[in-house]
Amino acid sequence: MKLLSPGQSNAKMRKSGGRGALLFGLSLRPADGSGHNVCVFSTAGCRETCVLQFAGRSNSPGVREARDRKTKWFFSDRKAFLSQLDADLSSAERIAKRKGLTPVVRLNVASDLAWEIYGVTDRHPRVEFYDYTKWTKGRLPKDNYSLTYSLNEDTPAGYAGRLLDDGQNVAVVFDTIYNPAHGRVDPLPTVYRLDGRRYRVIDGDIHDIRLPEFDGSGVIVGLRAKGGRAKAFLGVREGFIRRVIGGVCDGVTETDLRKWRRSGKIDDSILPPDLRWVRRGF
Repeated sequence: MKLLSPGQSNAKMRKSGGRGALLFGLSLRPADGSGHNVCVFSTAGCRETCVLQFAGRSNSPGVREARDRKTKWFFSDRKAFLSQLDADLSSAERIAKRKGLTPVVRLNVASDLAWEIYGVTDRHPRVEFYDYTKWTKGRLPKDNYSLTYSLNEDTPAGYAGRLLDDGQNVAVVFDTIYNPAHGRVDPLPTVYRLDGRRYRVIDGDIHDIRLPEFDGSGVIVGLRAKGGRAKAFLGVREGFIRRVIGGVCDGVTETDLRKWRRSGKIDDSILPPDLRWVRRGF
């Protein structure tokens, strides 16, 4: 079973072509959807709004089954899994070399595993790896492995600011309106205050290559909430998604809450007071 998929198979990674890179990704089943947890530091807000679980092709039974098989293989026969991953990475290197491109790989398309522990990044020094992560301890970027910390409701006070001040990047999800089907994708904030300081925000939805040569260093990688208005509302309610002026939550009404409860998009316990709480300040 091949493990890596070309970047063209993922909606966001597809936007990243034409930058001198040949992209590949490894998609496991997010969180504990396979019966094995590959996102041990995921939070309630993250799981509630996970676009790789609920949005687009990720919702289809075929995609979920394929991700299930890969995830279960990782846990049932890790040696064989890593051997196949090494073979796929070597193949990616050869293909990229023939095309005159740099092989760039995202190993955690839908997971948050520390692949450096298994020596994967060391065995393929000519491959550029990158990932988002919620790990706050035990992981450091390597020469060929760039990590972008994913801000969440459980981030320790001051942690994100220290990372940014040290030149690392931090991803922040905003409730900025994202509705490309209707021709509306609102701009992200250009600066955002974290831990008492203002930091520059770049648009992380333009491409998926989270490498310093593309994003810069010490910046906030802004992302728009995906998966629909109800998911964005839940993410803000949990504290995982950050509000902006004119964002999704500004337009949510009590009628929306009733409709979402009837359709099962939100829990029956979410009532109008939650709407008022979400709208209070920033």
